[in-house]
Amino acid sequence: GIAVGIIFSALVHAWDSGSHVEADIAIKQMLINGEECEVKYVHVRGAIFFSSTRKFVNLFNVASDPDVIILDLKDALVIDHSAVAAIQGISHRFAQADKRVLLTNVAAKCHG
Repeated sequence: GIAVGIIFSALVHAWDSGSHVEADIAIKQMLINGEECEVKYVHVRGAIFFSSTRKFVNLFNVASDPDVIILDLKDALVIDHSAVAAIQGISHRFAQADKRVLLTNVAAKCHG
């Protein structure tokens, strides 16, 4: 009864919160390791966790994105393992296509 209601409310809240991850995306020319590159600069805002990872992952397209992606996490909260797994998955898929994902402004509490 009550426990089911509490769990249901928590899941609904998590699902609603998942829509709050957003990003400013720009294609820029940047100097990386002395080489001028076209990069996709993704400034993520909001919480990345189990209910927002699909929206987060959909920000990227290995086939059409440039060879370098800069993922700026300054205004992002990496909350759980599914968020870490999503970032690792994106990095892995780009690496398989000989492309790079560079993380910047990773909060100390996200290290581990």
